[in-house]
Amino acid sequence: MNDIKNENERLTLPFVPEAVIVGNGDFPSHPFPLAVFDQAPCVVCCDGAANALADSGRVPDLIVGDGDSLSEENRIRFHDRIHRIPDQETNDQTKAVMFLLSQGIKRIVLIGATGKREDHTLGNISLLMEYQQMGAEVVMLTDYGFFIPATGDKVFAGFPRQQVSVFNFGAIQLRSEGLKYPIYLSKTFWLGVVFVYIFIASITPVWILLQPRDYLNSFLLYFMIIAAVVGILGTNPAINLPAFTGWTNSFNGQVMFPYLFITVACGAISGFHSLIASGTTSKQLNNEGDAKLIGYGSMLIECVLAVIALIAVGALFSNGKMPQGTPAVVFASAISGFFSKLGMGQVAVNTTFTVISLAISAFALTSLDTATRLGRFLFQELFTSNKAKENSKVQGYLGNMYVGTFITVGLGAVLCLGGYQNICALFLRCICMAS
Repeated sequence: MNDIKNENERLTLPFVPEAVIVGNGDFPSHPFPLAVFDQAPCVVCCDGAANALADSGRVPDLIVGDGDSLSEENRIRFHDRIHRIPDQETNDQTKAVMFLLSQGIKRIVLIGATGKREDHTLGNISLLMEYQQMGAEVVMLTDYGFFIPATGDKVFAGFPRQQVSVFNFGAIQLRSEGLKYPIYLSKTFWLGVVFVYIFIASITPVWILLQPRDYLNSFLLYFMIIAAVVGILGTNPAINLPAFTGWTNSFNGQVMFPYLFITVACGAISGFHSLIASGTTSKQLNNEGDAKLIGYGSMLIECVLAVIALIAVGALFSNGKMPQGTPAVVFASAISGFFSKLGMGQVAVNTTFTVISLAISAFALTSLDTATRLGRFLFQELFTSNKAKENSKVQGYLGNMYVGTFITVGLGAVLCLGGYQNICALFLRCICMAS
């Protein structure tokens, strides 16, 4: 929403209106919306709004609605201008927008849509995004500002010290440029927050944070897997992704080595789960006999998840192009899309997308601090002897839990900020030297 209270001379609409729809709320008194109204080539009233408009001496070009709010006098007076739509599933404002769209009129300004009943005000504002999805270019004008729905990248004309409000109707990623106070803080700031979090989480005793957090995260994981399996079995999606494209990936130019083997890093090149078993899992077992079931069972579940992820990408692959978006968005879009094809309501689809996105982000944080904890273990072991008396002051210092964690997090931060892509070239050099 943009403020117009004291800057009438510098205000402009993003388009030249083809029509103005007048609602049954508060008719504006500010010069700017009144000027837009007076210059409109077509004025459409929402049913009862024609009563107030007629009382002010103005005449509408068309009246759209179910006719339940129009006075008997105006029914007779404007009988040749009434377009009656008895449908009670949509409000009169939406009926007017749909009628104008059917006539090929897309650039629409709404006035009188706010004020009086709060439920009507909130409803009319929330409908702006729906109108945009219908194909309309729409702006809602009031005495205090104007509302403009936006998707994707959008540029708005403004002036210094203009007040701007942003209402988020389901956007996953939101950013701003040109505002005094950015909508979201910079990426670097949030990276710093993550580094501080993983430092604290990796030195905190397992039973305080890691164990209860992972227990709760397991429910998100099970929901994600069960939802994916139900969606895949219910829709039987077609996989159009080619099984093999050659040594070089034709989609992004990357070569198969070493990416293929890094992809299966849980055991193929890093022995990652062996480290977890010794560093964290072993501290959470009630009985040593449970180790085989937990270790082997987790590998089976991870295999199922890997197959689901492959199906998700393959199902969204279309016309020789990979699905767009981050891995988390692609995966969540695929699984929620299965539910959409099953005929589930939009609420179920949105809920599935949200929970799966939450599960992925939760496990990303889990992996970060777990890997940091393991890195700290390895660093400490490099400089610590089994016999405490044999440790020098330097060894004691480098073997300190806090020092080891700080160095581990610091190296990760340098790699993150400096470009993690460089590690692949380094990895290849090491392989070549070893061979």
